[in-house]
Amino acid sequence: MAAGSDGVVSRTSKKSTPHTQALNATGVSSLSHSSGVATTTRLELIQCGLRKKEFSQSVAKRISENIRRSSSSLYDAKWRKFTDWCGKHKVNSVEATVQQLADFFEHLFSEMNLSTSAIKGYRSAIASVYRALGKWNPGTDPIISSLMRAYQIERPRTQRILPRWSLPLVMKALIAPPFEPMGDVPLKYVTIKTCFLLALATIRRRSCLHAFMLEPSREDPSIPGTLRFSSDKASVTLYTNPCFMAKSQKLTANPPVTVKSLRGFLADKSDPDNKLCPVRALLYYIQRTAKLRKQCFRLFIPYKEGADVNRLSPDSISRWIKMAIKEAYDSQGKNDFVRGLVGISAHEVRAVGASWALYNSATMDEVLTAAFWNNQNTFTSFYLRDMASFSRELYSLGALSVAQTTTVPKA
Repeated sequence: MAAGSDGVVSRTSKKSTPHTQALNATGVSSLSHSSGVATTTRLELIQCGLRKKEFSQSVAKRISENIRRSSSSLYDAKWRKFTDWCGKHKVNSVEATVQQLADFFEHLFSEMNLSTSAIKGYRSAIASVYRALGKWNPGTDPIISSLMRAYQIERPRTQRILPRWSLPLVMKALIAPPFEPMGDVPLKYVTIKTCFLLALATIRRRSCLHAFMLEPSREDPSIPGTLRFSSDKASVTLYTNPCFMAKSQKLTANPPVTVKSLRGFLADKSDPDNKLCPVRALLYYIQRTAKLRKQCFRLFIPYKEGADVNRLSPDSISRWIKMAIKEAYDSQGKNDFVRGLVGISAHEVRAVGASWALYNSATMDEVLTAAFWNNQNTFTSFYLRDMASFSRELYSLGALSVAQTTTVPKA
């Protein structure tokens, strides 16, 4: 027998493999890695379980994709980790008992030294499969919940208050070589500087930065339709791909982002440009990449010569932001610090940008709206940083564009 694409067993094959026998017997793959047969993926298991409950193939597929792609990828990775552990311990990954699952969580906590929140992520990934298959629910089981509470008591989450890297150091580096002059330096530095300044100015996720578009206007193809500069270049409004949906987005449309120019807030009156202005950086970036774009309407494109301009992932956005920080430290002679610098992430730029805006009297609602957070608990629990120690250095730089607001030195 052979399993069809919809999970229903057909009789198109004369030979029966161990994998198809398992599908025929239980409706799902009950094999572990130790069997030598490729393990069924998480989405395949969910779809197979729903098909067994007589849902149509199209409905089963749609239900299995009820979370965003980024979250689904994380769940897939966690499910693979679980099936690897099951293979080593001779455990059926789709028939694990409460005791066996508790042993897996104990492995993550004691041997892998994972946090309670990370372990709960594994529980959610496993529960997504077990619910579809009609098994017991690890997400609501009282024994598993008690185990999670015990982990939380033994290893409580510690909130990071101080930023892991210096925003004023990075900003000072961005106004000098190798990032300036933007009209002459290699495209790599134009790209990572623009990406960093836009990340700070918008405090949007990397996926949103990746989704910003540069599509020509239908009325006038010579000007952008999805990235609009005001007539005097005093601001720019950015639109995302219509198909893009932010992580915490409701059914409403993804609103555009407006960033104001810093030309009117020059820290150095002898300098005709504010080199920390994201609008200025965007103008240079669009000019420098114009001949490489071809028919690519995404704002950010690969900077390497000969690269396919249509092949750029959100991971590249994260990498560019981290590169900007590391290159800034290198240019300031902080090589030893860079080698020991861990935990640099695009999320940390969102954290310091939102925190600096709040420190400068932006309202909580303004910060939440700019970052696309649904409630302030997300910000205060995971992103709030103490920016007081950096305030003098940051004010010395003059006005900065952060969190879709403009911060200016206090009198």
